[in-house]
Amino acid sequence: MPVNVGPVSPSGKVIQTGIITVTVAGVPHRLTTADVSCSMVLVSADIGNTEGPMVVGNSDVVAASGAQRGVVVVPGNAPVSMAVGNLSMLWVDAMTDGDKLCYVVIG
Repeated sequence: MPVNVGPVSPSGKVIQTGIITVTVAGVPHRLTTADVSCSMVLVSADIGNTEGPMVVGNSDVVAASGAQRGVVVVPGNAPVSMAVGNLSMLWVDAMTDGDKLCYVVIG
């Protein structure tokens, strides 16, 4: 669930941060069902994850090796920026149960 941390972006809009855990690998997990309007979301795979990548995209996202659909994020790599109008549009999948995706929502 996103948490309002109070700082503002250079454009003066509130920044929210959150973490979502993929409880069952191979099943897309929606970042939120809440209506969270935004202009961009930064995503990164938690540094404590396994070596496998996570994949972010729409509800058809797939992380399985050889069949990946979406934007691949790897633990330890720089965050990926995604231009979306609402946080609820993003889904994530992982190759391993329990992997976590960190995100920052910019309004």
